Amino acid sequence: MIQSVMLVTTEYRYNLQSSTYLATPRRWTVALAKLLLYAAIAAALTFVAILVGFYVAKLTAPDSAAELFRPFEDDAAKDIMWSYPASAAAVVMLSQGIALLLRQTAGAVALMLIWFMGLEQIFRLVPRIGSDIVRFLPFENLNAFINDIAIEGVPWSTHGSGAYFLAWALVVWILGVVALHRRDA
Repeated sequence: MIQSVMLVTTEYRYNLQSSTYLATPRRWTVALAKLLLYAAIAAALTFVAILVGFYVAKLTAPDSAAELFRPFEDDAAKDIMWSYPASAAAVVMLSQGIALLLRQTAGAVALMLIWFMGLEQIFRLVPRIGSDIVRFLPFENLNAFINDIAIEGVPWSTHGSGAYFLAWALVVWILGVVALHRRDA
């Protein structure tokens, strides 16, 4: 999350954005290249971390449990192997969208971390409607998708929660690209 924000905002910190956009006048292609590159890196690193975690667990487990552990045959493990990297790529999209909107590292990182770590949970404290609001917020749906736990009161499944978060990320990223086109380099 932090690195994907910095991939966008560091150019503004060191005033390199003018050179970048002079070399590539279609600014959206620069934003898309950064998104695709870092989403692929984040997804690949997440996948590798999951595999390392599985095999460390297998090596440290008692022999009786290690014999039964076959992550490439287990449906739950296969689900983890694709849902976590997909989530990492979607978080990169949302983070870069916020970074394109704010163009400042500290502000974008702070916003993303506060949002991810608990801003949505504050809505639960709103009397009568708080729990109704929370179920339609993006990170609540991302958590439902990752943990494969359906949210009560929404018309979609856990995979729908993943698509819902992706829709949020796509809208924020598109708003960031629109802001990128309208601002001076």
